[in-house]
Order: sequence, then C-alpha cells, then structure tokens
Amino acid sequence: MNAEPELVYKALTREATIELWSGLKATMQEIPDTEFSLFDQSIEGRNISFGENSTIVQEWYFGDLPEPSIVTIKLHAHKKGTSVEVNHTNIPDADFENMEYGWDEISSRGCWDSNSCSLCEKQPPVSPWPQFLIHQGF
Repeated sequence: MNAEPELVYKALTREATIELWSGLKATMQEIPDTEFSLFDQSIEGRNISFGENSTIVQEWYFGDLPEPSIVTIKLHAHKKGTSVEVNHTNIPDADFENMEYGWDEISSRGCWDSNSCSLCEKQPPVSPWPQFLIHQGF
C-alpha cells in the first residue's frame, strides 16, 4: 500500500476516516474493550487491543460461538509503504465463504481501489490507498 503505516493505521481506527474510504456508517473508538460497527453495521464486534501504528486486535460477533472470532491486523513498513497482514480465526462454517469473499474483495478490489465496490454496491469516495497487501489467515 502506497502509504506509511501511520496513515493506514489511522484509516482503520478513526471513525471519520473509515466512513470516508468505505462510504458507509462506522462506529469506532481507538480504545480497548469498546464496541465497534463497520459498513452500516454489517460487521460488529469489540476492540481488544491496539498497538499504535502497528496492530489492531478485535473480536467480531457471529452470535453464540464456543470460542470468539478474533481478527488481528498487523501493519508492516514496506519499501512501497505498508503491507497489511490479517489473521481471522474461528469463523463459523456458515459465514466462512462470505468472510473469505469480503477479505478478498477488500484486499484486491476494495472500496478504496476501484470505481465501485461489490460489497457496498456504491460509488465510494476516492481514497489515497491503492489496495491492501494481505496475508490471509483463514
């Protein structure tokens, strides 16, 4: 991604910035143990921890699961800006294909890197980030 880790981190942790690049309502605070929602409440969960400009750990809600579904996002400085590593664990079988599609859509043709997004079916605002380089942990 052609942006420094600090900018990518802000894009993922600031409510106004998330809404800018996604074009959809978000609720987010960079505070551990707070609830969040993304993409007009299509994703909801709890923020677990933050490593400034480097790591975001969240629990995503899928109903009653024996173990929580944890998303860990790590930002790595890269010669072209930032690479983003995503590890998403304990995805329910019924939601796996949808989650796999969503991460792939964001990583390869996401809202910030195309003229339209099949996830939100809107014309999102122009964003400074061309795409995520994601190592998926499915």
